[in-house]
Amino acid sequence: MTAFPKPRTRKSLKAKKDRAEAAHIKAVRAVVMARDILCRACYCEVADEMHEHPSRAHTRGLPLAQRFSDRICCGLCAPCHRDATAGVVNAGRQQAE
Repeated sequence: MTAFPKPRTRKSLKAKKDRAEAAHIKAVRAVVMARDILCRACYCEVADEMHEHPSRAHTRGLPLAQRFSDRICCGLCAPCHRDATAGVVNAGRQQAE
């Protein structure tokens, strides 16, 4: 018997953190999809994808609640989400007709 217990492995700590992040994202996605029935960019199609602005790459390192919240996420249809990710449309704002 050793005097000190073994510390938790990095793998187990990262897996726990990833599970917590996935649960938080799932909860935010449920709120966003309930709020945004129609696409926030075109208002024509059903919103089936969640878009984060700023993107996940730009918010890496921030606390989870700042990275994913219903304030910075919106529901978009697949074509508008593709365009918003590419920077073609401004997500969450109605386009000029």
